[in-house]
Amino acid sequence: MIKTTIDQLKFSETRILAEYFGTMPLTEGGFKIFNPAEKPQEGHTHNVNEVLVFIQGKGEVSVDGKAYPVKTGDVIILKPGEAHKTKTSDVDPLVAAWFCMER
Repeated sequence: MIKTTIDQLKFSETRILAEYFGTMPLTEGGFKIFNPAEKPQEGHTHNVNEVLVFIQGKGEVSVDGKAYPVKTGDVIILKPGEAHKTKTSDVDPLVAAWFCMER
C-alpha cells in the first residue's frame, strides 16, 4: 500500500501514476460514496492494482488490518491481494474515485 496526495502525483502525457504503473491500461473504475449512516464496507481484495482518490470528506482505509486516516486529496494505491476496507467519519460522506489497473 502506498499513501500519497493528489498534488504529489506524477503523470505522463497519456497516463496518471506513470511512475507506478508505466503504460498499464485502466480496466474499470467509478465513484463510491460512503455515507455515515451506512454499515461499514466489508474487507475485500482484488487481483489487480487499485487506486482510491478521495475527493470529499474524511475517514479511514484499513489495509491488511492496519488503519490509515484519509481525507480529501489523499490517494491510496493498493497492490493485488491487499485486503482493504473503507469507512467514513460520523459526520460527512466520504467520496472516492476508484480505478483498477491491469496487472
